[in-house]
Amino acid sequence: MGRSLFILGFLAVFAFCSSEFIISAELNVKNGVLQTQKVFITPSKIKFNSANFYYFCEIPNPNSILSDLEFTKVYKDKILDCFIGKNTRTKQSITKNGNIVTKRTQLRILPTRFIIDFKPNSAIISVLNYGTQNENSYRRR
Repeated sequence: MGRSLFILGFLAVFAFCSSEFIISAELNVKNGVLQTQKVFITPSKIKFNSANFYYFCEIPNPNSILSDLEFTKVYKDKILDCFIGKNTRTKQSITKNGNIVTKRTQLRILPTRFIIDFKPNSAIISVLNYGTQNENSYRRR
């Protein structure tokens, strides 16, 4: 009984611990001032075991004892900076009412799957390669 409970607990830990994450974000700017910023980084529920990921960016991590989930919370802004140019949609509008001109910009980062690999004093962010092979791609271990 104890052995089967241990095995069940062991499998549950590995089934729900994930280093794959999904990021999506929305930023709204009005007249050059950031109005709203919504950033969502969530652990992936479905893992791609044989997927190809390619190097995307590197973030210095002096706190090498952080777990994956803690790292995403502490370094959320730096992770967002990595993804600003990746898989984004921009919508701009300019309205004029008399002498007042209002410029609005909406930037959306579409949901993108990524993994975090920790190296000494840094973390490597790698993104799922949906298309053809990249020279920097590698198979997930």
